[in-house]
Amino acid sequence: MSDQFCSECKCSGKPQDLGNGKVHQEKNWDCPLYKSKICETCCQVELAGGMGAPDTLREAVAKTGKTTAEILAICIACEHGGPGLTEPHKLIMTRGADGTMKTSGPEFEAADKEFREQWNARLERLKNPDSTDAQIDIIFAWADSMMVRGRFEDLNNVIAAYRPGEMSTDILLAVLTATNPAKSKLPARAKFYEDVERLVNERGENEPMLLDGLK
Repeated sequence: MSDQFCSECKCSGKPQDLGNGKVHQEKNWDCPLYKSKICETCCQVELAGGMGAPDTLREAVAKTGKTTAEILAICIACEHGGPGLTEPHKLIMTRGADGTMKTSGPEFEAADKEFREQWNARLERLKNPDSTDAQIDIIFAWADSMMVRGRFEDLNNVIAAYRPGEMSTDILLAVLTATNPAKSKLPARAKFYEDVERLVNERGENEPMLLDGLK
């Protein structure tokens, strides 16, 4: 585990003065998903046990090489997540046809029902393991986004944190292929390639030309 207060953001863990005598003390803990420290905000707001924003979930898949179902299972098993992650949140209010906010009544009940149905449908999608093709698409889209934005250091840190032995050969090859255009800016990729080469040999999957052009 890293000594950094949170591996996902730059917060320091120092108390924050919110004014009027209020002070917020951020907490952190060892994240079983990322294998590093994570702060309370990143865990419970951004990742939200695999039920966070789609972009956040895609990044979690790309960083860990795990499926959405595996991510959800890890977060449910964690004491900071738990079974409550599979329960829909309560709708607080909704905008009615007249433009005012409703906290009760037929319009609120209809909106609450629709919210819960959509939430449960998304949960069911998360419970079903993603296909390898879907994971590969996520990795390519995520790596491309990182390279286009010039976030080579962040991309390199993710590659360095990968655990190749826990990833399928198809996913390993996807990472190498997706990051190939920026390999000169990703020093950790050289070690990653060596690990992949060793693993495909150990698995008996090193077919002719499998790794050509990916070193």
